[in-house]
Amino acid sequence: MKKTIFLINIILLSVIVLTSCSNDIDKSIQGEWISVSASQKEGTTDFLDSFNFVNILEEEMNISYLSSEQLVDKTKRVLSSSNEKVKYELNENILVINNNQYEIEINNNEMTIKNSDIEVLYIRE
Repeated sequence: MKKTIFLINIILLSVIVLTSCSNDIDKSIQGEWISVSASQKEGTTDFLDSFNFVNILEEEMNISYLSSEQLVDKTKRVLSSSNEKVKYELNENILVINNNQYEIEINNNEMTIKNSDIEVLYIRE
C-alpha cells in the first residue's frame, strides 16, 4: 500500500514538473524579437528568411520587416505595412511553423531558431 502511494506521488510530481517546464519555454518565447544574424544553406528558401521582426503571442506570430528611417536628429524604426500572422506550435524545444520544424534555443534575451537549412539569431526587443 505504501509503495503504491509512493509510486502515485512520484508520477504526479513528474507530470507537474514536465508540465511546468513546457510552460516556461512557452512563456519565454513570447514577446518582440529582432533578427540580428542569419545563415542559410545555399540554394534553399525558408519561411524565416522573409522577415526580421516577430512578435510572438500565445498562439500566433505577427511577422514583419523592420527598417530604420534617418531623421534629422535621430533614427526611427519603422515596421513595414505588410504584417503577416501565422499560427505556430511549440513542443518542448521544437517549433512548428507552416509545417516546417525548427529547433529553438533560448538564452536570456537571445533566441536561436534553426533547422538543417537555416539558423537565425534573434534578440528580445
